[in-house]
Amino acid sequence: MHLIELKNVSKYYKSEDNVSVGMKNISVGFDYNEFVAITGSSGSGKTTMLNVISGLDGYEDGEVLLNGEETSHYTIADWEKYRAAYVGFVFQNYNIIDSYTVLENVMLALDIQNYPRKLRKKRALELIEKVGLLSHKNHKASKLSGGQKQRTVIARALAKDCPIIVADEPTGNLDSESGNQIMSLLHEISKDKLVIVVTHNYTQVEPYATRRIKMHDGVIVEDKVIKKTHDSNTIHEAKQSKMGFLSILNFAVKNLFAQPKRFIFILLLQFIVVAALTFVYTSQIQRIREAGLANSSLFQMVPDNRLIVIRRDGLEMSESDIEYLEKLPDVKKVYKHGENFKSFQNQYIRRDLNWTTRIQYIDAAKTVSKRHIEGRMPVAENEVLVSRGLGGYIGETIYITGYPAYYMSNKESVHIFEDEQFYVTGIVDTVDSVLYLSDEYLANPNKNKTYLDAELYASMYDQITYGDEKEAHIGDNRFDILDYDFNDEMIIDEIYGNDDIYGGVIQNHHEDAVEVDIEWTFDYYDYKAYPIARQDFKITTTEKIIINPNLNEERLFKAIIISAKRFEDIKTEVLDQVYEYAKRESPKTTALIVGGRASGNRLLKNIDTDTYRIFYPANVKDPLRPVYVFLFTLLAIVTIGLVGSFLYTILHAVTKNVMAARQKDFAIYRSIGANKKDLGRLVIIEQVILSIFALILVIIAFNILSYYVLSIARIVDYLIWSDYIALFIIFAIFGALLGMRFNRKVFNQTVVETLSLAKEDIL
Repeated sequence: MHLIELKNVSKYYKSEDNVSVGMKNISVGFDYNEFVAITGSSGSGKTTMLNVISGLDGYEDGEVLLNGEETSHYTIADWEKYRAAYVGFVFQNYNIIDSYTVLENVMLALDIQNYPRKLRKKRALELIEKVGLLSHKNHKASKLSGGQKQRTVIARALAKDCPIIVADEPTGNLDSESGNQIMSLLHEISKDKLVIVVTHNYTQVEPYATRRIKMHDGVIVEDKVIKKTHDSNTIHEAKQSKMGFLSILNFAVKNLFAQPKRFIFILLLQFIVVAALTFVYTSQIQRIREAGLANSSLFQMVPDNRLIVIRRDGLEMSESDIEYLEKLPDVKKVYKHGENFKSFQNQYIRRDLNWTTRIQYIDAAKTVSKRHIEGRMPVAENEVLVSRGLGGYIGETIYITGYPAYYMSNKESVHIFEDEQFYVTGIVDTVDSVLYLSDEYLANPNKNKTYLDAELYASMYDQITYGDEKEAHIGDNRFDILDYDFNDEMIIDEIYGNDDIYGGVIQNHHEDAVEVDIEWTFDYYDYKAYPIARQDFKITTTEKIIINPNLNEERLFKAIIISAKRFEDIKTEVLDQVYEYAKRESPKTTALIVGGRASGNRLLKNIDTDTYRIFYPANVKDPLRPVYVFLFTLLAIVTIGLVGSFLYTILHAVTKNVMAARQKDFAIYRSIGANKKDLGRLVIIEQVILSIFALILVIIAFNILSYYVLSIARIVDYLIWSDYIALFIIFAIFGALLGMRFNRKVFNQTVVETLSLAKEDIL
């Protein structure tokens, strides 16, 4: 029984135009201890027979027997298993991994057959020494001479410890001296092995050959035994070679860094794609998490980096409370006097000599990184930062005030709050209109005071007295108010002499008078609303009223007349309400500063809600928020899917030529004995590593940029640990898909077909 035997084997090559014969009806057997030289002219079929024997190429007719067993049913995977266990290769064009060192090329064979990890380097060095290249072990293969490359390939073949060594024109590219050295080395290793050498120079092989096979036009024309050999009758059992995960991982990393230029190019490409997709992902996440969220109507000047907290028992925050709050995760800063942020006053403005700008919100200067500031941080109470959106310049003095309490048609607007004067020390690079207060200001417990002077009080009184919007309600009837400087008698005379007056209020007894409840309503402009809206102030009194018996019911104008003195008393009660409303201070609160919405929502879950009430004004949830979140999530999935597919297509289109250049390497891996599964995992791991590495670089870049760009800082705050995991999964899949697409192309071909396509540089 032969080690390997061909029975009537034929191989044909098909092209678009014709079918050519590689070899026809070949019957021959080979055994251990043989050194066989196959000769013949170009196109005689010698290389074809070598490829069939070695499993690099298939055959159409006949049967190839291995240890007496048929192989016609073998799949590509079966032939890979066969090559891994039985065949070592030495090629004319070396088929060496140029980007690897001599040691790495030999180690590769040991890695593929899963040789004991601790012994691999020692074994590789022994083989390198055997072929005389120990001094060159760390030299890149691309820097070796032809003879040195062939010695490296022989050492790699020996590393497999397989029974068959095939060599296709191993000295074809070498000078005679180097060629003789290679033949001597092949002869030296032929003991207990089958060595088959295809050569056009039989003279060089003749001293070592035990058998010569001559071919012509695809058939054997001579099979001559030169030296009698003894067949050992050893049966070599094929063992399934499977690389461990760590070996494949090491293999992948080695491949990536073996060619720095290619690695940097692909990584840069991946970085651009990953950055683009990460930006899309984060924008969609931000959209989902902000869906159905709005600012509180009561705390409209609170940004999403500030929460408001009070004690449930109404007591003022103690030092122990502050210490507890400062230790909470995500809390960057605690301001005990949170009312200084003017959270209840949503209409603060910058009011200078020539123009007015509404402030979106007031924040602490400490929340801004110095990297985002042109100028310096404010220190004193009267120093502030302003955003570019708010306008101004460093060194400017600005005036900040509450929005006008109301407008008078014949007067300037009247302000409830006192103007505060500030010195601008720096400009913050954001388009929002924001005022940033110093810690000195925010720590002052007396800064949030309402200001009313005598002149303003008089102006408020004038509006109630002379304003058009005042009414009296008796039941469902509404009446205008006529307040004259009349006494009771004058009022009575006016009633009876005027048919468009409903009645009059008197203070003394009169037989026609009845007591009724009158609701007095005065409209006062509400300085807390935007745009300026009216605020109703009401008071109900019991009055003596004489109803006009001569009232003309058809008249549209209906009014009640009242003495100025009595009306003065009523106005005073109403004015007290207005005054208290205007001068009311914000409740005592404590402000917690966080990084943004993501941090704020985490804080809501961590705080002791039994002791504290916490408000997140920028995070008020709409009742339909679940619906919005669901819809935006669907939209995000579609958007990320479409963008990802588009970017994947671009990335594949650009990288396919790079992958095509690697086909030769993969054919070499397969010829050494790497199986489809392991190489498939290798390609996928390489692509996943590239994608994950690119993602890590993107995350690092985003975090670095967040120090300088506020908008990116807000995006980074949105990325919580689950988002990072999701991104890692997305890009791991992204890389795996690229790898699998390459695998489908390469592993559906024989090694010979892959090498042929690699020469044409086609994927």
